[in-house]
Amino acid sequence: MKTLKGQLRRVARRIPLARRIAGRGRGDAPFTNSGSYWDARYASGGNSGSGSYNRLATYKAEVLNGLVADMDIRSVIEFGCGDGAQLELAIYPKYLGVDVSPQAVSRCTSRFRSDPTKSFHLLSSSGNSSAEMSMSLDVVYHLVEDSVYEAHIERLRENFARTHDI
Repeated sequence: MKTLKGQLRRVARRIPLARRIAGRGRGDAPFTNSGSYWDARYASGGNSGSGSYNRLATYKAEVLNGLVADMDIRSVIEFGCGDGAQLELAIYPKYLGVDVSPQAVSRCTSRFRSDPTKSFHLLSSSGNSSAEMSMSLDVVYHLVEDSVYEAHIERLRENFARTHDI
């Protein structure tokens, strides 16, 4: 009879991020932290994942573009801008994309170089950047370290408090 622990290991090995954390996926280096994982993913030609493409991206864009228009939001900051695929569908008057990955920031800066309404910064150099609307799409479930997750949530809360006099 198979043990529950053994069954869970077999299931986890089929999940790409779990394989990387365990260091068992396609010759990948062992997982060290979320930031390194995403930077290596972008450096090797990877993208932000399925949530940033196709019907999921279209749905999110419809909801967010409607919200920005209906509430007359003039500035948006996104913590975890990724490769910018989702942003291609966005209609925001002013946008600041922040990411932990230098590869992602470089990709987005290049991708949107002719759009003066968009700018990008590394998380480590974003300081007290803020906007009327702060968001983080599909990021929290990628943050596997408790301290990184907690810092991310606090960053969103702080931006909200700065821009809404709380």
